[in-house]
Amino acid sequence: MSRSAQDLLDVINSTNRSIADKCQTIDRYLSGNSDNLRGFFENCFPVLVKCIFGYDRAGWLSDISKTNQANDFRAIVQLLGPSGNLFAAMNLADNEGLIQYVFPEGPLPVLTQIFLRSETGQKELDRWPQYHGCLVPAYAGKRIHLKTLQYFLLWTAFYVQRTAHTSSSDIMGPRAPQITRLGHFKQSFPQLPGKLGKGPHQSVRCHPYQTLLQMYLSRFLPRAAAAPPGKPGQPSHGELLFSVLLEFWLTDGEDPALKDPKDSRLAPPLPYEAPTPDLLAALQEVVRYTVAVHDGDRSQQPPRWAQATACSWLPQSPLPQLGPPLQPGPPHLMAAGQLPFQSFAKRLYRFMRRAITKWPEQQAVGPLLTLYLAYIAPWGVPSVPEATKTGAQGAGRPAAPQRQGLVHRVLRDKPSSSPPSDKEASYAPQFQLGQWEGHILASLPFYMLLLPLLLELIKSRVSSQATKALQDLAKVLVVFKTAPELCNLLQAVEEEYRRGREGGLHQRTRLDGPYADVLPWIQSQAVVFETGAKASCRDAHTALTEHPAFVLFSKGEQGGAAQVRSILNRAVGADADAVKQVEECASGWLPMEQLGRGAQQHAPQAPQALPSYQTVKKGSLGQLHFKGDPIDRPPTSREWPWLMHHMVALSKWANARLGLDKPPDDGEIAETQIKEIQLWMRRNGYRVNLRWLAEVQTLIWICLTGLVLWLFCLFCSWVSGLTSDTDMEHHSIGLLEVQRHYASSQPSTRHFDPQRPSTYSSQPVHDAHVDL
Repeated sequence: MSRSAQDLLDVINSTNRSIADKCQTIDRYLSGNSDNLRGFFENCFPVLVKCIFGYDRAGWLSDISKTNQANDFRAIVQLLGPSGNLFAAMNLADNEGLIQYVFPEGPLPVLTQIFLRSETGQKELDRWPQYHGCLVPAYAGKRIHLKTLQYFLLWTAFYVQRTAHTSSSDIMGPRAPQITRLGHFKQSFPQLPGKLGKGPHQSVRCHPYQTLLQMYLSRFLPRAAAAPPGKPGQPSHGELLFSVLLEFWLTDGEDPALKDPKDSRLAPPLPYEAPTPDLLAALQEVVRYTVAVHDGDRSQQPPRWAQATACSWLPQSPLPQLGPPLQPGPPHLMAAGQLPFQSFAKRLYRFMRRAITKWPEQQAVGPLLTLYLAYIAPWGVPSVPEATKTGAQGAGRPAAPQRQGLVHRVLRDKPSSSPPSDKEASYAPQFQLGQWEGHILASLPFYMLLLPLLLELIKSRVSSQATKALQDLAKVLVVFKTAPELCNLLQAVEEEYRRGREGGLHQRTRLDGPYADVLPWIQSQAVVFETGAKASCRDAHTALTEHPAFVLFSKGEQGGAAQVRSILNRAVGADADAVKQVEECASGWLPMEQLGRGAQQHAPQAPQALPSYQTVKKGSLGQLHFKGDPIDRPPTSREWPWLMHHMVALSKWANARLGLDKPPDDGEIAETQIKEIQLWMRRNGYRVNLRWLAEVQTLIWICLTGLVLWLFCLFCSWVSGLTSDTDMEHHSIGLLEVQRHYASSQPSTRHFDPQRPSTYSSQPVHDAHVDL
């Protein structure tokens, strides 16, 4: 290693320098050593990536998000920006084929991990731009060798998927023994101190990760035209970025592509793991960028539709197709009706539908609502007005604009590397039908199918969190309350869709409504989206037998008005202002008046409720299991305590002697066959655990087994004693017979006298001779 690279490595690992100083030093080094980067990428780059994202501790991005240092914010954005020296150095190193890095299997999505374990899946991964030509044969399966930019983007996508329970040892090694869910890699990772938003004492308005993500999208996926193509045979940066984000953020372990048509067995269901708030915040940035464009001063001009182009500027997703293929939409839907955007929308629809129907009760629903509103209201989310006071004139004045509004906070087209000022005034979000009609018609499943499911989710939470559930509901309803043209459009489409569904859209019946030309495609889109969202590798049949129904404006029990009324009836003990806000936001566009009188008769009486009592939530046996290292779990009633402590100490000593107590390093390569076996055991989590020998039942079984073996040996000894005397007698008789036979068969110079059997005669016996 050259001295300059060694000095730079010391600067990166230094604890006495500020983040701004480190970033500026790295920037100067890359600028002055552009012709000799091997030392940097061989020794400094992996350490730099670890320090930025933080594998085993909070990284630089997280530290900046919780501090009040604008200099650190500017420095890291300048270093990691797409126009900075680091990206230029990565492009130069990749073009020259300077180095490749082994990406660990742990952080990969479950879908990718399962594909890696089969030959068919490896062929599928080779089609994706981030893995094309990167699968290298290894000891067990194949390893992923990535170039510098691919390596950096994969860690960038994984950053927002970390939770408070992910460890470096878990993300550096593969899952053992089988893939179950991504959370197994997140069991002791330090929680991100700064969420992707502004901290309470932070001078910068957003997380640096947000700013960098916006810069990557605007640079590599320009909206004006198609993304610039890469070199022949190589994907462009835009294709690479978009494919990595979809793979890490919008795939799951139940993807129907994992279903083996030759295997009739159904895979066991995987437990659903809700996305982290950081992942939802990052997805909001991607959604806003794909659907809305902000030109000029945000305080003067509203956003416009990003897909209002004749050709799609989004690259085609390489991920497996969800459900049956969808034909391109009518031409007036512009780029939103074409396959690239519809493939992205289908993946996003599956992600949000799974989240809404499987969202954990103990987790806040606010981040999920924000993501949903970012898609259905790209023109901006208005603030919920204050409830009308009794005796007040008019409808009451609206509340002050909220800083966390979607458009108010981060929807910008050209993100700046400097922290934005607080002088920017936000405009009042206003829906314009001529501007957003194409987006609505190209995304109807998000409005007509997801919104009733979202109301069901809020209804399931109102019993335990009445006021908070009503506040969340008001944030959704106010979007439709302040956009009458949007409600009229959705209601007209629902009415024509219902009549066409009842009469059969595939018949030669001519519909005369304003949306008759697009209605067949809308029904086909609803079927494809619902089929793709419900499809699973565990289901033998995933196709829908009937078309999904649009019931948002229906007066039935599944309609939006009945759902809102049911939520209000269950909100016992909720704040009175929250109840009034929901009633005002729902009135006018939902048929609440027709349901109000009848539904209020079944409302629960307030004196019968006990709002002061906390709801007892049903638990599961899995929540009682010990969380942590099974060797160090507390003693149980079936263990012998003093022996248990000795067995634990012996197990730890054996693991230390065998080298199984340390997590494998990234890119570690075994030098000998024994080291190869040891590395395989460390990566798969195999260790010595003798604690089971201290269990009482184990000791009893050991004693019983020893007693049975002792009795068996004693029986064998007794049997052998009975047969030993008989064997000796037969043996003696046999020896005498052998001696007698030998004596009688050999000639002797002495004669045996039968009269004197105890002696031999000394008279010689002469043989007869013939004299010639």
